[in-house]
Amino acid sequence: MHTPLNKPPRKSTKLPLASLAPNIITLLGLFIGMLSIHFSIKEQYFIACNLIFGAAFLDSIDGRVARFLKSSSYFGEALDSLVDVINFGVAPAFLIFLCFLDNTSYGWLAVYIYTSCAAMRLARFNTELKKDNQPKWIHNYFIGVPVPAGALLLMLPLYINFANGDYYGNILHNWNDTLLITIYFLFVGALMVLPLRTFSGKMYEFSISPSMRKAILLAALLFITVIYLFYWNAIIGLSIMYLLHIPIAHLRYQKNLKSFTHDQNM
Repeated sequence: MHTPLNKPPRKSTKLPLASLAPNIITLLGLFIGMLSIHFSIKEQYFIACNLIFGAAFLDSIDGRVARFLKSSSYFGEALDSLVDVINFGVAPAFLIFLCFLDNTSYGWLAVYIYTSCAAMRLARFNTELKKDNQPKWIHNYFIGVPVPAGALLLMLPLYINFANGDYYGNILHNWNDTLLITIYFLFVGALMVLPLRTFSGKMYEFSISPSMRKAILLAALLFITVIYLFYWNAIIGLSIMYLLHIPIAHLRYQKNLKSFTHDQNM
């Protein structure tokens, strides 16, 4: 009889259940984004807006969870991008359109252009991920406004309504306002696809001295209090601050690039 050859043990193809956690978070974000569209159709704009906030929060943690569990994958990256097109391309555009522009002849075109810019921004982001020969400092910057940030900026007219106590889109609804909102629609879309640099914060490491601990905690307490007392006004202020940071970030990037190019040529 022939003795069977000793075969090497087959490697297990099973994945730990925890490795699916990032994808589950991403799909939960998609569920929330779809709910936002649902409430937009029902003219529940306050709920729809806050659901997009929730989707943005989940989008901010799914990648971190994947890195923590060491379960990052091309599938997860592709799924995340496809979900982002819906959550931060379609859902906020649909919300602003139904709230302010549904009676206009040009509002739907603005929705299409904005959503196309969001899709192109995500395609460029995925392309940039494949480049491994970049200097480390360049990861401090995004090319263009990230799509989740673009969605939060797009809802600025809605924040103004909410800050004035209106939750049904009645304050900003005359012809001049709808034209202005349409221009703002296109402006935010352009910010996502133009080659402007924005701070990413990925490579920054913050440290404080023990003597500053109480001051930082006090500042954090003050910030939370302001958010609680003046929620929508604070969101408006943060949106404006983000817009103002863009030229500063771009100029900082150009300065770093010039220094890096000079050092390379020496």
